[in-house]
Amino acid sequence: MTSTTINAGDKGSIGNIRPATLVQLRKLGFKLIPLSMDNGVVISWTSVYENPNYWSAEKLITQWSIFKNVATVFGKTHVKDEKGLDLYLNDFDCDSECVNQILSSDQIQDPILRGKVQNIISKSGSKSLFDFLRKNTVVVKTRKEFGFHFYCFSHKQNPRIRTQDCVSGREFEIKTYKGSGHSTLPPSTHRDDPQFRYTHIGRQDSIAVLDDLCDILIELLEDCLIEKTKTNFNYESNGTRITRFPNCCQSKRVVLNDDQIKDAVSLLIDCYQQGHRDAFTFEFSGLAFKLFISEESATCIVKEFCIKTNDLEKENRLDVIHRTYVNGANGSNISGRSGLRKVIAGLKDEEHADKILKSLIEIWQRYEIPIDSLDLSDVSRLTDEELDEIKIPTEYVEFCINTILKEIPNEQKSVRQLTITIL
Repeated sequence: MTSTTINAGDKGSIGNIRPATLVQLRKLGFKLIPLSMDNGVVISWTSVYENPNYWSAEKLITQWSIFKNVATVFGKTHVKDEKGLDLYLNDFDCDSECVNQILSSDQIQDPILRGKVQNIISKSGSKSLFDFLRKNTVVVKTRKEFGFHFYCFSHKQNPRIRTQDCVSGREFEIKTYKGSGHSTLPPSTHRDDPQFRYTHIGRQDSIAVLDDLCDILIELLEDCLIEKTKTNFNYESNGTRITRFPNCCQSKRVVLNDDQIKDAVSLLIDCYQQGHRDAFTFEFSGLAFKLFISEESATCIVKEFCIKTNDLEKENRLDVIHRTYVNGANGSNISGRSGLRKVIAGLKDEEHADKILKSLIEIWQRYEIPIDSLDLSDVSRLTDEELDEIKIPTEYVEFCINTILKEIPNEQKSVRQLTITIL
């Protein structure tokens, strides 16, 4: 891979990123998208993500004026390794003091994990993983006190980790594909503070290929992950991480009526705010999947959001929904109510978030309640009217009848009691 050097303050007199800087960033392997002065997305970047060769040096030079600031997306890049094999761009985003300290420490208690880290960092004479990263790959300082990003290549597309997967106060992200959004690059300014400029604190001439780093980071930062995230990973006897895919429900999903879609859009449109739309769409699609709303209906709602807000990233939002439903169907861990609640609470407050989610679920379950969308605790609180809205597949009915005939042939019980008992 070719090395190149980037000057952190390389902006033109009119505030644009200089063409030479854009060409150098592309040469490193970044998948560039132009941002406005307030870091808004200027063009739909689906094509940039899907086509690693979307930008050429000549194309960047002719279109440099749209780059007031610059960011990158992730996934397969145009850069190849020495053997001509494909490489995938990953971004590790540190948000917290705790994670910063773990990566900066030279003390790792677990001997097997310590050996894995030492195997990586010893070749460069580094004392800690963070020290190694600064010496060997691109590391960018962000506005948060302990915040930074580092970038690396891998020969496969790694699973991502979101801040919602982390314990409060121990947040980090591993961004690996389109659903991860984008990350701002030097010499861009911050959207909330034009005086702050992203700067390099690591190498500026190359991005390292580190195939094992994602797995090591997940092990090293295991205590920073919430329990439901940990259970989505398992390890072979040799320490290799594998993904666990449990069986998922096969019940028919609810197709929302026009009035339900309209009411849901009206309820949520104020929460679909610029700067938070990636997270909102991801968590919204997760909730819709878990409540057995059809992908078609979830897509219609988000399309309306995009139309009403002139969102240029409509294709990206819809892709996020599709990926969520595909991943959920394959048994991957999908975020739901708590994730969307956190996003809405960040825009308003927790009380408003709870009211909005309650109203949304009432809208979606106005005419039908899929039985697989309910937990046992939910069923016990349902009214008789709500129980009437539950749609039970034929095979479930057969199971219920068989259970009743077997377990309580001579007892008198209400339909409500039987439903709760069986579920």
